[in-house]
Amino acid sequence: MKSENTIKNIALASHAGAGKTSISEAFLYLNGLVDRLGRVDDGNTVSDYEPDEIKRKTSINLSILPIMLEDYKLNLIDLPGFDDFIGDIKAGLHISDGVVVVVSGTSGVEVGTEKVWGHAKENNLPLIFLINKMEREGANFFKNFEELRLTFGTSVIPLVGAVGEGVTFKGIYDLLKEESFGIPKGKEETTLDIADNQKKEFQSMRELLVEKLVEFDDDLLTKYLEGQDIDSSDLIKALEIGIKGRRIFPVLACSAFNLAGLRRAFNYFKAFPDARHKVMMATNTHTGEKIQVNTDTNKPFSAFVFKTVADPYVGQLNYLKVQTGKLTPDSLVVNVSKNKEEKISQLYRLRGKNQTVVEEVLAGDIAIVTKLQETHTNDTLSDKNNLLIYDTVKYPSPMAILAVKPLSKGDEDKLGGALQKMLLSDPTLSVEREITTNQVLIKGMGEVHLEAMIDRLQSKFGAKVLLEEPKIPYKETASTKVESEYKHKKQSGGRGQFGHVFLRIQPLTRGDGFIFDEEIFGGSVPKQYVPSVEKGVRESLLEGVLAGFPVVDIKVTLYDGSYHEVDSSDISFKIAGQMALKKGLLQAKPKILEPMVKLFVVVPESFMGDVISDLNTRRARILGIGEERNLRKIESLAPLAEILRYGASLRSITQGRGSFSYDFFKYEEVPAHIQEKIIADNKANKEEEA
Repeated sequence: MKSENTIKNIALASHAGAGKTSISEAFLYLNGLVDRLGRVDDGNTVSDYEPDEIKRKTSINLSILPIMLEDYKLNLIDLPGFDDFIGDIKAGLHISDGVVVVVSGTSGVEVGTEKVWGHAKENNLPLIFLINKMEREGANFFKNFEELRLTFGTSVIPLVGAVGEGVTFKGIYDLLKEESFGIPKGKEETTLDIADNQKKEFQSMRELLVEKLVEFDDDLLTKYLEGQDIDSSDLIKALEIGIKGRRIFPVLACSAFNLAGLRRAFNYFKAFPDARHKVMMATNTHTGEKIQVNTDTNKPFSAFVFKTVADPYVGQLNYLKVQTGKLTPDSLVVNVSKNKEEKISQLYRLRGKNQTVVEEVLAGDIAIVTKLQETHTNDTLSDKNNLLIYDTVKYPSPMAILAVKPLSKGDEDKLGGALQKMLLSDPTLSVEREITTNQVLIKGMGEVHLEAMIDRLQSKFGAKVLLEEPKIPYKETASTKVESEYKHKKQSGGRGQFGHVFLRIQPLTRGDGFIFDEEIFGGSVPKQYVPSVEKGVRESLLEGVLAGFPVVDIKVTLYDGSYHEVDSSDISFKIAGQMALKKGLLQAKPKILEPMVKLFVVVPESFMGDVISDLNTRRARILGIGEERNLRKIESLAPLAEILRYGASLRSITQGRGSFSYDFFKYEEVPAHIQEKIIADNKANKEEEA
């Protein structure tokens, strides 16, 4: 069993389609963990094993790929490429010791590259770039390297150079060790002769590298300035210092297709710091103080649960990273987040979907635990003598919305349980029932995220659903004060019905809801019938007179009426109250109200003009413009109806570089022309349903 000194948890991240999963597959193959090289297009890779991942040919979930090497254990964490699956991206980076950012040799720096860079910076993670697809037509190492330096700064330095470009790509040149390697035969590296003119080119690149590395060691700097030779082993030590401190961001190159450069890249992963250097922030439950927790096997046990999977076939799996001590089967631990005891039964290591039983998990390592009753994502498990709570992963709020409707009664029974399991598995997903529209709303990080979740809902959990457009929860109100009278009188032999009321209806300030009052004098309406009038009024509030939306922000006062000694009853006054309100609302210049949200859009300054122009077409009112993380933050007030599909539009306008969030703010009257359209659409929908 490797100790924390010899464990490295390294995330593989990229823009979607850069070849990250193919690289992880190649690493497994080169280290003898698979017999043949899986291909994403063939749907047979180790890390993308879920049916929806195979169908979409892209990673949706993070996958742990442990690789036991001669001198250390590498837990390779293959992360999703689409930012829609930010939940697993954030979870994986939270427990990683470093990140390899894969860049497509044909596409260069993309939006996803920039976002991963930002996530790595946020987590203070050492970072190495790996340019892939060097064998593809149009691939160019030097062009990509310069683009990386231009985008991320001069701390980006080369560790290798490419021999040939695109279809003429022959291999790589190791700048530190001054060795060249061709396309492997089988799994072994092959040597490669290179032309003198390219050697000179590589020599100038090596100068750039060495000049940067000697800055991290005074002795090396002295040797360099005196023109002495510097041993490559000393340069590698300097490399490790620079990577660990995020003072340099080395660039490697490879082809996952023909394996060129991969073993060399894999060897350089040793330069990442090991797990013992990982510090996690926590709260001491006794004192409430913030503390730093170093990775240490000699301390009492504690672990952070970074992912939960609720699967209909294998049950609930909890992915945890042990930060201190060790964990063994049959241990009794405390879920400090929930203040509950949990019994650890079996411990597993996952490689893709394949489980292997393990007898011990030491600090710094990752394991899977099953059958925990109370434990989920972001929880802390610990020994009873080491009670602390680790800082949790902060997930963004979901902004994209879909409405779902079960296809049948059987699907309705399955839907609730399936959604609960999916919520446990994905903290960036939310589900709510909108009472006003009677719809089940699923909210996610984007359209791709929601599509994947709907596919999973149906294929994995067997809950067939229809997708609907989310309905806007409009409301209605009165805009002027009126008085209304209604007399309910019915006689058909025997005891009749009689109820007579006068109501005063007046608008309230927005957000005040509904107030009922009575000013009856002289017993014109007996006290026992007043609650019936109120009940009738409240029932009428459920369906307004314009388009059937709930009525809000009005005060209704019962101020007069009459009754019949024999025929008056509760039901008579309830009906009178209902009809008097409807009659009065028609006279009170009724208005439709729409939900308004505070919308926050964060974009690079170059896109700000286009974004504001688009917001203006959505009836948004700009409230202010500020800064956030060197970007521009636009705050506006916008109708919810105008931003239900805003994510796709913003992605198009900003080439994927913008983000947004919103919170409900208040209800406002819709413009007259919009009100007419809402009424007409509502009428057409009702006729269609009938």
